[in-house]
Amino acid sequence: MSCRFSNLGNHSPESFDSVSCGACFYFIYMILDHYKASYITQLCEDNSGILVCPSTMDESQCHCQNRALVYNLPEFALNSDAIEDGTRVSLFALPVFAQLMLQTMRPSERETLLDIGAGPTVYSALCFRDVSKRVHLADYVERNLDVLRKWVRNEETIDWVPTIKMIKRTEGGPVPTEKVCEEVEEKARGLVKSGGIHFADVHQEVVVPELDGKQVDILVSIFTLESACRNYEEYCRCAQNMMRNLRSGGRFVLGSVLEDDEYNSGRQTIFHLLNLREQMILDALSACGLDVANAKKYVLDGEGVMFLMATKL
Repeated sequence: MSCRFSNLGNHSPESFDSVSCGACFYFIYMILDHYKASYITQLCEDNSGILVCPSTMDESQCHCQNRALVYNLPEFALNSDAIEDGTRVSLFALPVFAQLMLQTMRPSERETLLDIGAGPTVYSALCFRDVSKRVHLADYVERNLDVLRKWVRNEETIDWVPTIKMIKRTEGGPVPTEKVCEEVEEKARGLVKSGGIHFADVHQEVVVPELDGKQVDILVSIFTLESACRNYEEYCRCAQNMMRNLRSGGRFVLGSVLEDDEYNSGRQTIFHLLNLREQMILDALSACGLDVANAKKYVLDGEGVMFLMATKL
């Protein structure tokens, strides 16, 4: 597996190879000021993960044999049957982008977030819970919206604890307790209550009618356009439609499958995709007025996935 990073910190693009891709996340921990100031990090020699110790911890306790401090373990982060491949990658990428926003955007610049194509998931609400005040979740499929509405009403639908644990471990710190997981979920739920759950159709000029043309500070779209579009022309048009929801100076977060024509979970094909090369996506986003040249980006070639964060000019 190979991971390529661009514009994360003041470093030139780097490439790391490892079984668990632990080195990729070691790089993330090393370059973000939040982690450098608060944690001591080390890639374990057996490549089982990243040792992350609070800087105040006694050295005698900070070692790879202390498994509670080793993050991104293969059995937790890469081989979990409960979480799909794309989801696992998302839960590493989104918290990193959230931290970058906290570092580079004033609170008044990141009050609202819209996730177009959220599906039945609340990943963006969980990952960006400390970033925004209001989170809008939007999707085309009514049954997905029903799942989200049930979650907002606190009716049992999906167990989000494993997801929250993965997010918290990516953010740094010990394995969260059940109480901490409950607090994280409740905070995310409150943000969605303040925002809303909406129908969205990326093929329409007004993608989210209920927002009545209002623009947001942060726009998120994970594995959406490549599944909604039949050809590249349609993809570019839908990207333009989506970008009308983002204000100038706002941040766009994209997760995309690269050079594949189907999305799989295990052996099952979930849906078919528009086959896209990385440069095709970047060209489409540039045409939408995004600052692609300075985008924060990393590509996991082995997974065929790209994540990026770009500013709308």
